[in-house]
Amino acid sequence: FYKSTMTMLFCFFQCVDPQQRSREVAYRETLMKLFLINIAPRGKQIIGPYRDVRDNYEGSHGIILQGADVRAINFKNFGWGDFNISALPHSVMYIKISSCNQRFTVSTRCFPRSLRDITLSVNMITGHLDLMTLPLRLVEANFSFNKMTGPICLTALPQSLKVLDVSQNHISQERFWYDNLPSSIVRIRLASEVCGDTVKEVRAVCPEYGLQHRETALKIFPGVEA
Repeated sequence: FYKSTMTMLFCFFQCVDPQQRSREVAYRETLMKLFLINIAPRGKQIIGPYRDVRDNYEGSHGIILQGADVRAINFKNFGWGDFNISALPHSVMYIKISSCNQRFTVSTRCFPRSLRDITLSVNMITGHLDLMTLPLRLVEANFSFNKMTGPICLTALPQSLKVLDVSQNHISQERFWYDNLPSSIVRIRLASEVCGDTVKEVRAVCPEYGLQHRETALKIFPGVEA
């Protein structure tokens, strides 16, 4: 049985169309060139080659592959131009671009579909932060310390979401409405007293289906009246 199984696997991989594989790699490279299109030549030199990491890609720096797939983007204190994250392939699961002087306009609709974790904190990113078009498998999202605007809505968050931080932005609404919060949710940070955010309260669209215990609400929504 073992021998026949290995023979079948060998035949399968032998039968994979090399031209198809070549087209997939070429398509990936085209997308990654678009991702880096606004990066200065010196910045591209610093980024260097992709890193193929089988495990713990979250702890690696740069553009991370797993096999042929781009799996993670991880940059901090990189000031050589704006990344074009809308061009990233849908295989990307992890994005961390923090303290990189980014000035692009955010578009959550264009995030990779496989995305699980995104951090865009401590930049100067602008645009309307639409939380209704986040990737469906997203678990953690940190958009803090930017120039993103509202209004934003908490009625259609991904059901896998655990942590969301939109504080320290240019969101000037005083009241947030929420509905159908994910059962997995741990914390949604809307405001910071230190930075003078104007968010004052959150309210359930349907009070009978909202958070029934004040202690739970204050834990999930720290820093605002819930």
